[in-house]
This record gives sequence, C-alpha cells and structure tokens, in this order.
Amino acid sequence: MATSVTGNTRPVTDEPDVDRTNARPASPTIDGLVRIESVGTTAPDPAGSPGDTPPRPGSTTPTPPGTGEEDTAGESAEECTDTAAADTGARAPAAHRWGRRTTVAGGLLAAAAVTLTVLTVLWAGTWRADQARTHDRAAALQAARQSAVNLTTINFATADQDIQRILASGTGEFADQFATNIDSYKDLVRQGKVITTGEVKETGLVSLDRNTAKVAVALSSTVKNDQTPDGEERFYRMLIEVHRQSDGHWLASRVEFVQ
Repeated sequence: MATSVTGNTRPVTDEPDVDRTNARPASPTIDGLVRIESVGTTAPDPAGSPGDTPPRPGSTTPTPPGTGEEDTAGESAEECTDTAAADTGARAPAAHRWGRRTTVAGGLLAAAAVTLTVLTVLWAGTWRADQARTHDRAAALQAARQSAVNLTTINFATADQDIQRILASGTGEFADQFATNIDSYKDLVRQGKVITTGEVKETGLVSLDRNTAKVAVALSSTVKNDQTPDGEERFYRMLIEVHRQSDGHWLASRVEFVQ
C-alpha cells in the first residue's frame, strides 16, 4: 500500500535522483561526430582519385559550359586577332617606308657612281692633256737649245759636217735662208780658221700651242780665229721659233738675235 507524504515531500518516482541544475548536455555520439566532421571538413585523400589529378604548369583547365568563362576566352581571342591585325597594319607602312628608303639609297649610289665615273674620265682627260703639254714643252725647249748650240758651234776643219748639222735642225724660213747663204758662210769660216764652241746658259718658253712654240735662249760662245788665237768669249740672246713636224720632232723655223 502506498504512503502519501505531505508538505515538502515530492512524489516518489522510479527515476533516479538527478541534479538537473548542474547537469551537462549529453555528449554527441560517435556517429554524430562523424556526421559533423564529414559535413564541416573534407579530408584530403592521400592516394588521390583518378579524376582529381592536379593540372600541370602551363596547362589549361577545361572550362565547363555555362560558367561564362568561355565568353571571356572568346573575347580574349578576338582581342589577340585585333592586336595582330593592328601590328600587321603598323608593319605594312614601315615596310613601305623601308622599301622607299632602299630605292632612294640605291638611286643615290647609282648617281654617285655615275658622277665618279664622269669625274674620273674628266680627270684622266685632263691628266693626259697635261702630260702631253709637258712633253711638248720639253721637246720644244730641247729643239731650240740644240739649234742655238748648232749655230754657235763650228770648226773650219769640219765645216761641211757642221753646216749639215745646222740644216738638219732647221725647217721653213730659217732653213731656206741658211741654205741660200751656205757657200759664203763656209768660205768665211775656212778663211778665218774659225773655231767656236757654244754653251746654253738659260732657256725660257715664251709661248706654246699645239704645233708651235717660241723659246728665248741665252748662251755664250768661245770664238777663236786667226785674229784671236787665244779665244774670246761672246754672249748671245736668241728668240727661236720651233714647229712640230709630222713625225713628232720639233725643228727651228725662225731665229732672231736680240739684244
């Protein structure tokens, strides 16, 4: 039979007496921990799965459709195409300018080559003309010098040979005049036993053209004859005109004794 208790008594139950004030919440079960960890944290798989292979450096990960990244890639491709086209357009004028500069440079080089050729030809012609004039000058001076020596060098013992030498070095008016008086000149040399020896002291070119030259000659001559057996020195100045002959030799065509 049950006994009832009044006052501060509480009903007796079959449950154990538990202090609910300091009671702690029940610890989660192992299944709960496993469930919580599986939801909150994903543990790495050390072995890895076949589909989880990390991408290699430099490789491109395929973009799933519908994510919007394929639009970005398309825009990037279009931008690359536009950039390449712009670069090509920029290189085209540069190539054109380079070709034009190359053409201009080639033209300048060709003009310079032509100019150099013309200058070389002109220089060669001038050089040849100068060389020819130098040769003519030397030949004219030598002809006048020889004529002056021939006229002032004679020996009564070799008068014929000496006179022939004088005639051989003359032409034109001079040769004609000397040939006209050759006999009287020969007699005068032989009778006076004349011996003269001429020496050119100085020559100067007065004028020179293609075939004619005038030369001033200063010379001395030692004269011996029956009146002055010891000899006497005399000085002469001549103006001798020489002409170029068809064979290229220069001969005296006129002789003047000047003071």
